[in-house]
Amino acid sequence: MKKSTKKLALALALTILVSMFSFITIGADFVPVTGLMNVHTEADVGGLYSFFATVLPSNATNNQVVWSLIDAGTTGATIVYFEGGEHIVTSTPGEVVVRATIVDGLAIGEDFYEEFTITFETATIGFIGVPTSGVVGTPLDLFAIYYYPDFPNGNVIEVSIANAGTTGATITGNLLNFTAPGVAFINVAAFDSIDDTMGLGGVFAIIVTAATDTFVPVTGITGVPTTTVAGTNLALAGTVAPANATNSTIAWTVYNAGTTGATINAAGQLVTTAAGTVVVRATITNGATATTNFVYNFTITVTEDSGTFVPVTGITAVPTTTVAGTNLALAGTIAPANATNSTIVWSVYNAGTTGATINAAGQLVTAAAGTVIVRATITNGATATTNFVYNFTITVTTAAVGSPDTGVPFSIVIATLTMAAAASGLVVIAKKKSNSV
Repeated sequence: MKKSTKKLALALALTILVSMFSFITIGADFVPVTGLMNVHTEADVGGLYSFFATVLPSNATNNQVVWSLIDAGTTGATIVYFEGGEHIVTSTPGEVVVRATIVDGLAIGEDFYEEFTITFETATIGFIGVPTSGVVGTPLDLFAIYYYPDFPNGNVIEVSIANAGTTGATITGNLLNFTAPGVAFINVAAFDSIDDTMGLGGVFAIIVTAATDTFVPVTGITGVPTTTVAGTNLALAGTVAPANATNSTIAWTVYNAGTTGATINAAGQLVTTAAGTVVVRATITNGATATTNFVYNFTITVTEDSGTFVPVTGITAVPTTTVAGTNLALAGTIAPANATNSTIVWSVYNAGTTGATINAAGQLVTAAAGTVIVRATITNGATATTNFVYNFTITVTTAAVGSPDTGVPFSIVIATLTMAAAASGLVVIAKKKSNSV
């Protein structure tokens, strides 16, 4: 080898060695986040909850916390920006789950995150009666606001607009008016009625919604698949309750894939590559309130592909009659018994005159006589990616009528008379009316 070639090779080796040493030195200097503290977990409804946390250790390489709202619960919570900061505002009491994320907090390419539950309660001291929600076109009376405890000479309350946002908020006399949806911020101050140097104040948020028909929130989602087979795409679906919820479109995401390698494809199907447990999240935009999403997690067990798929060929032994006003448990026998998927989800296909619905327990509820068609659906029952669906007709009759005078079934009345007559030596001859049992 020529000397020039040897020198070039030696220089290249030294360059690589220096690069590796520099990388090791930089890696050794990285300080990961170990936790967060001083997060406030209690707040008042209507007040501005300010995000704050102390990052541990104090010399962590990355310590910028990004906050997000995970679950608003029943509070109507939303994140707003006011005076350069992020805050949570709520309209009703309850619990809110938030997530703190530090990008590359654990290592380069691995984020640190921690979730916290914040309890919002109605204030019992300080400013009382401050409105937390409003409707466009409906004035809010500010006269109900007061401060507790009183100042020595009684209280004087002053209210002004801090930031109207998109709401067009204005105050006329004691009335607060809005012209559009959004979040409005008001200043509320209390002073001693004689000594105005004694006073306290605060900023409060009011969530304003559009003047529409009564909002119907989502209360739950049922009928979501609980099992699937690795390598088989699973169609994700569920029944939203109540049926007349204002918003009911479900968006699915993978919350925790576990060992399954789970993803959601463009068709909204759950795709898995290995056995394990996957947690999927159902989100209905503005499902909880007019400004808050409904969010719920579901756990699905993923098993290994055991071989040949066994399709459902039929369902038998489904009830064919019921009595109006009596809940009917819907069930059936699936053929063959070793079908790969066999969980039946029931729904009303055609209620006819019966007023039929399916309750949370999966029972058929009817209010009047007639004929109802119920639908049995087995997710991925026909093929590994196609549902098995079949309709069943159930006849609904009215409740049987007993004795016209006493309400006691005719058979019981006759049996009683017969025993009494036998004791006295009489013979009883009874004729059964056409409307008796």
